Amino acid sequence: MDLSPEVHAFIAESISSVEMLEVLLLLHRAPDTYWGVPAISHQLGLKEELVRTATQRLAEHHLVATSHTTDAYRFEADEGRTATTDALADAYRDQRIQVINTIYSENLRRLRAFSDAFRIRGE
Repeated sequence: MDLSPEVHAFIAESISSVEMLEVLLLLHRAPDTYWGVPAISHQLGLKEELVRTATQRLAEHHLVATSHTTDAYRFEADEGRTATTDALADAYRDQRIQVINTIYSENLRRLRAFSDAFRIRGE
């Protein structure tokens, strides 16, 4: 079974690593809770540097809110992106390999597009 077009597009646009996905889904499961980087790191078994990068990227994509008083994050997105994140969480639970493959194939597609920009083309 293929991923829905919405989930595939969401991954392509907003998720660049499995670590980023794991952080997003952790925060998504408890949207009213602010998580500090050390707590996320401990919960997921990831290095704090990876978590910090993931949370910053998720904030850039308007998927998490940052506490202004502490270095902590919680899930926060508009209704449409929340529904897509719900669908992504279901897909990751039921089609984990396909979700991971989609993340890596999108990264490869971006890398190829970047390298093509430097390719000298003959006429």
